Amino acid sequence: LWVNGEPREAAFSTVSKVKAAYKSVAVVQRRDPVLVNMVGPDTVMVQCFPVPSNGEMKIRLGITAPLDNGCWELPHVVEQNFGLASGLSHAVWMQGDRPLSLTNSGGKSDSTVDGDGQSLSRDLEKQELMGPGNVITIALPGGEPPVVWCEDRFAKSEERVLVREPVTSIRPAAEKLVVVIDGSLSMGTAREQVLKALAAQEPGRLQLILADDSSRKVTLEELKDHLFTGGRDNEPALRAGIRMARETGAPVVWLHGPQAVKVSKGESLLQLLERGTNLPVIHDVEAVPGANRLAEAIFRTGCVRRGPLLTSSGDDLPHFLGDLLNERVETTWNWKRRDAADDTCGTKVWDQLARLWASRAAEDPKMIPAETVRTGVAAHYQLVTPVSGAVVLETQQQYDEHGLTPADGNATPQIPSVPEPSTGLLVIITTSLALMRRKRPA
Repeated sequence: LWVNGEPREAAFSTVSKVKAAYKSVAVVQRRDPVLVNMVGPDTVMVQCFPVPSNGEMKIRLGITAPLDNGCWELPHVVEQNFGLASGLSHAVWMQGDRPLSLTNSGGKSDSTVDGDGQSLSRDLEKQELMGPGNVITIALPGGEPPVVWCEDRFAKSEERVLVREPVTSIRPAAEKLVVVIDGSLSMGTAREQVLKALAAQEPGRLQLILADDSSRKVTLEELKDHLFTGGRDNEPALRAGIRMARETGAPVVWLHGPQAVKVSKGESLLQLLERGTNLPVIHDVEAVPGANRLAEAIFRTGCVRRGPLLTSSGDDLPHFLGDLLNERVETTWNWKRRDAADDTCGTKVWDQLARLWASRAAEDPKMIPAETVRTGVAAHYQLVTPVSGAVVLETQQQYDEHGLTPADGNATPQIPSVPEPSTGLLVIITTSLALMRRKRPA
C-alpha cells in the first residue's frame, strides 16, 4: 500500500490477528488499510476500505507459483465491488530465461530475445485480464528435473542452503472416479465439453452424481437428457459423493459453475472431510468461473485440489480424468538443508524456491504437524496461506497497537533485471488510467 507516495510493507500473522487489525482500523477508525487472506484453493480476497472518494489507492501484490507442465494461468478477478473505467487497458510484462508465450481469446504472442533471456510485452483489455483464460507457456527442458538450491535468507545460518531434489514415484490408477456434476443453468455453456470428457472414459469407471433438486446418481445417457436450469445447491450432492468416495477410496471430481450461496450444513460436511481414516480427495474443476462459497467453506481441510482450466480446445478435462484413471510416473520433491553449498547441491536458483518450500510446509500437516508452528513459518516467510494472512496499516503506531510487525522491505522479493537460471518466469502487470467506483446498495 502506498501511503503519502511511499510504499508500506504488510505485516503477516494469523488470519484472526490480521482480520482484527483490519476491522479496528478500517471499520472503527475509518482509515484505509489493505487485508489479504486466502479464502479458497488458489483464491485470495483483497479488501481495501474505505477507498477515498475521487481519490487514488495503490497496492502491490506478489504471487509465487510453480508452473504446471510449463503453463501458468494469469490471476483473474472472480468477484468485485467496483467498476472499471471504459477503455482501461493493462500493460503486461513477461520475462524469463527461455522462450515463452501468452495465449488468450485474442490470439498468441511470442517472446523475443532480450539480453541473456527473453521478454514479452502485451496490452490486455480490461475484459481480458479480469477474466480467466490468459495462459503463459514456457519451454521446459526434457528429462528429469534437476537438483536445485537457493540461499534461504529467512533460515538459520546452519540451514541457510535449501536444496530440492526430485523423487520419482508411481502413482497407482484410481479404480473408479466419483464425479459430481452441477445441474445449474450456468453449466449449460460447458455442457458439451463435460459430456464429451465423460464419454471419453472407460465405461463403468465413472460414478456420476447430479446436483439437481434430488441429488441423484445418474448414467451418462440420463445426464445427456438433463436440462441445466436454475441455481442448484451442490452441497447435498457433494456430501453424497464424499460418502461414496470414503467407501471405495475413489477420488471425487466436482464439475461446477458459480456457488454463490453459503453452506447450510457446514459442520456435517466438515465432519465427512476431517474425520475417519480414509480421507477423500476432491478435485475442484471450475467449468464456469465465479464465486464459490462451498469451496471456501471446506478448503482448509486440505482435501480440495484445484483442477484444470476448461479451455476452448476441450482437451483439458478428458486428459485430466484419463490421467486419474491410469497409473502414472510422478515427480515429488525431497527438501534438504545445509550450512553451505557444494557441487552436489546442483544449480543455484532464485530464492523464491524458499517461499515455495514454506508454502508447502504451511499447508501440509505432514511436514509440520502443529498449526501454530505452520502459521509462524508462513508469517516468517511473508506468505498468505490457509493459516496466515497479511494486512497493511497506515502508521507504525497502528502496527504496535495490534502487536504486528511490518515486513522489512529489504527482505521482500526483489525483481532481478534478468531472472536467474531455472527461475522460469517473471510477470509484471500494470494498470494504467484506473478509476475505481465503489458500488453501493440502493
